[in-house]
Amino acid sequence: MKLRVSNEKSRLARLAQEFAYAEFRRLVRDPALFVTQIELRVRAPERVRAGGKVLTRRSPLGRFSPARLLVLLILVLPQIQQVALAEDFPPRAAGGGSDVQKTRVGQAPQNAALTSAAADDLGDPLPDGAVLRLGTTRFQNPSSVSDLVLSPDEKTIVTVGKELIVWDATTGKERWRSGDGWRPPGASYGIRSVAFGPDGRFYIPGGQFGDVIRWDVSSRRRETLPIQFAGPSRERWQPSCRSVDVSRDGSKIAVGGANGVAVCDVDGKSILFQIANRPDHPLDFTGDDRLTFGGDYCCGWFSPDGKLLAVVASDQPKAIQLYDSTTGQSMRELTTAARPVRLAFSPNGRQIAATERDNAVRLYDVTTGSRLWSHIVKLTNIYENYTSAVAFSPDGKIVAVGATDYRIYLCDATTGKEIGSLTGHHWYPWTLAFTSDSKMLYSSGWDGTVRRWDVAGRKQLPPPRGVHATEVCAASPDGRTLAYADDLQTIHLVAAKGGSELRTINLADTEYSQLAFSPDGRWLAGGGSGGWQVRTALWNVATGVLIHRWDWPKGRDPHSTVESLSFTPDGTRLAAAVFRQSAVYVWNPANGESMTRLSHSQVYGLSFSPDGSTLATAGWDSTIRFWDTSTWRVRRQVKVDETSPSGDARMYAVCYDMQGGLIATAHLHSGMVRIWKAADMSLLTKFQVPGGFSYGSICFSPDGLWLAAGNSAGDVTLWDPLTGQMVWKIGRHEGGVYALGFGRDNRTLLSGGEEQVCYLWNLWPGRTPVEKDPGVLWDDLIGTNGRVAYHAMWKLSEIPNGAVALLTDRTERLRNRSAHIMTSERSTAARRAVSLVAQIETPQAVRLLEDWAKDDRDMALGRFASAALRRKRAN
Repeated sequence: MKLRVSNEKSRLARLAQEFAYAEFRRLVRDPALFVTQIELRVRAPERVRAGGKVLTRRSPLGRFSPARLLVLLILVLPQIQQVALAEDFPPRAAGGGSDVQKTRVGQAPQNAALTSAAADDLGDPLPDGAVLRLGTTRFQNPSSVSDLVLSPDEKTIVTVGKELIVWDATTGKERWRSGDGWRPPGASYGIRSVAFGPDGRFYIPGGQFGDVIRWDVSSRRRETLPIQFAGPSRERWQPSCRSVDVSRDGSKIAVGGANGVAVCDVDGKSILFQIANRPDHPLDFTGDDRLTFGGDYCCGWFSPDGKLLAVVASDQPKAIQLYDSTTGQSMRELTTAARPVRLAFSPNGRQIAATERDNAVRLYDVTTGSRLWSHIVKLTNIYENYTSAVAFSPDGKIVAVGATDYRIYLCDATTGKEIGSLTGHHWYPWTLAFTSDSKMLYSSGWDGTVRRWDVAGRKQLPPPRGVHATEVCAASPDGRTLAYADDLQTIHLVAAKGGSELRTINLADTEYSQLAFSPDGRWLAGGGSGGWQVRTALWNVATGVLIHRWDWPKGRDPHSTVESLSFTPDGTRLAAAVFRQSAVYVWNPANGESMTRLSHSQVYGLSFSPDGSTLATAGWDSTIRFWDTSTWRVRRQVKVDETSPSGDARMYAVCYDMQGGLIATAHLHSGMVRIWKAADMSLLTKFQVPGGFSYGSICFSPDGLWLAAGNSAGDVTLWDPLTGQMVWKIGRHEGGVYALGFGRDNRTLLSGGEEQVCYLWNLWPGRTPVEKDPGVLWDDLIGTNGRVAYHAMWKLSEIPNGAVALLTDRTERLRNRSAHIMTSERSTAARRAVSLVAQIETPQAVRLLEDWAKDDRDMALGRFASAALRRKRAN
């Protein structure tokens, strides 16, 4: 017994020595860390609590004798001086621009795949933990936009959505933003969210009674103008004001809400007149007309000369009322054919163009009230159709109109004849603004992007800098190549290291909703739609050459598209799920042959099993179906029953753990994730992702050890699927997370968000706050606390030689814990150990994996090691 204890102490001492010299080498390479550890070395040890144990926080330098410490100091002192100089005089960007350092010094362990960055190539800041941004944030609003205005000097653009954002009109760069103030109730009647005054200040509804907020663009100074409405009680003017306009001379503002419009002086101190809105009954939201969502309304627009005020109100739904803007005297009424949505005066103030709820734009004479022309836009959406945004060109020649088919139509202002259209929005365009020379048109809307159009050329201009991306992206299995789709229907292939563009892929008239690499990385599949066709295509990654293309009709639903793509692990089959057709299509990618069409009501997600013999599909019918890929018959199906009051068993996604032991499902807005044992579909655990899901954004890491999830709020998180513990909050998008994908291993993760940008994240959790001995790290690694184990893995990976020595020494214990069990908690230690060694990538680590694969081929440890080696050789 004494001999065994002695041997154990000897092994621990040897391992501690390995760690000491590893720390020595690491500290020489990392002077900043050296300074911190010197402070710990000379202070008294600090006792801290971690993992339920009381530990002593010591510097690793405590293991060195004074003589060795002196040698270390001599070696590292020149580097400390360089770091100090760098901190005092940080390097500047080329041309004397931004002084933000793009790479942080000493941030990640030597074997980390990539380091986090502070800014992208344009100098725009990246979120914490991001390595790379795909797509620019220039002119990219993180939410839908209800209004956009161009400043009188045309140097500034202001958009209003969930936040108010001020943009540089030349560069497209965000100057500043504010989430403080009124938020418009989406697309609805009577909304005018922002207006510029002639002095360059702009006004937005304030959200309280009749309050208006005035902002100064340069100073960001905010003033609240409490409009003192006449009458017995201000409360009568609730709900909050929803529209604002400023006269061209800047002397008056018009404030509108559910109860009417008030015209006052520019400081809101004196009310000139009020116009009451008195509907017979409240305007309730109905499914027949989405635009009634905001309820009753009354909105006013000043004429260019400031003499007239045009008013639309819910008490007279088919009329535009004209008033004297000084006295409030009623001048005349323009009778419309349908309820006006938005309107615009002609530059000379003699006509008004109005979009109306019957899919039309009409022009009215202000003097006589007669209709001059009417143009009906042919819209065929089975759900809703209407024209929305409208703008007159300053030269008076063109009326621009937005519609629910995502197009902007250009009409001759004299005849009403359609003379062109602009295509490029991915959702409804809701707001328009011409430049003063009428040559360029700005637009935005539900897709959030601020777009610029060459009016004469009838084409969209690129952003001033960078590329506008979409949320659609994928990482290659070797982690070296990333793919993303931009909003001009081009696929970009870029290097994960550095982000340099490798090539682009174009397929005319194709809007992508999914991308997926084949398991060997040779092919890239893209799914989406084009015109009236649903489409999937396959390209050669090395050459960009189109190999196959499959098209089929959308049918009755114009929104039909591909919701999920999946290859078999051997790459011999490719499957696509189309939710709005309740169908799954399967092809042979080698020869392009269509293999089958499977029916699954409201199918959303799909995934092939590790051996390719089974295809799992799941959808809004709350059912998981398992299809035999040799016969394409259902082997079994599982109906998910959600009994909790707020539960929702409908599914966005189903995915296999490629080690073969687990299946995960993601359930709609509840944010519930269920982990199943693949062998018998017994429920292993379930946990809730805070914020819920907007899409099926979950995926297993390549080794099956972790599960990544992205929620509706934009949070990207990492979970232990066996325990349901969140182990790391990776980063955050500004919109809901749409796509997720690991590359080669657990070190990076790619995600795409609703704000139309994609990020490559560094999964390194940062330096651990407590220094631990090898034995403690071993306990953490094999313990039941997933978060602690995750940190232990990264801590050990920082000291590769010591980690390999530790795991070599503990091989017998791993064998005893894992035995032959692949999916239970007892195999978790083996999974973590193999994942750690595979991540280290030294020759010693590879030899250890080979030993495990050879000596333990019939045990969980050996099987995990063999799988890790296969992934290494394949990549």
